[in-house]
Amino acid sequence: MFYERNLAALSAADGRLAELVADAGRGDDLEIGSSTSGPPSLKAGGIALHSRYDPLREAKAWVAHHGDDIESASGIVVLGVGLGYHIAELPRGMDKAGTVFERRIDVLRAALESSEMSDGVARARSVTRGDELATGRKVRVGGHQSAVRGE
Repeated sequence: MFYERNLAALSAADGRLAELVADAGRGDDLEIGSSTSGPPSLKAGGIALHSRYDPLREAKAWVAHHGDDIESASGIVVLGVGLGYHIAELPRGMDKAGTVFERRIDVLRAALESSEMSDGVARARSVTRGDELATGRKVRVGGHQSAVRGE
């Protein structure tokens, strides 16, 4: 449903990563189910990568919590994509460089399959290796806590 549109947006931004995502299988430890509020929820290795109750509310609270840092930074690095709810909530009109670090290609694919992310994919650079994070700019790192804990 969402996958083709999201993958096309990713392909326009980063063809190499889009090819990796298209070829990725789903890890045996990934579980997608419904949250209590309805939207999909993702677990990796038994660890919830965002709220199992209301991931949209959690994403809005995450952006509000980091609002001052987002506003004052010249760029933003987000650690962990989960199903992308917090990425979608980042201010749409921001003129800052955005980088999303997700080390697991299968988690990124699950996000692209599960929710509308084409705008966020087009606005942010997605990376899968730590050495790709070195941007040479002053950035703030806002880790999505459960994604940072996940193995």
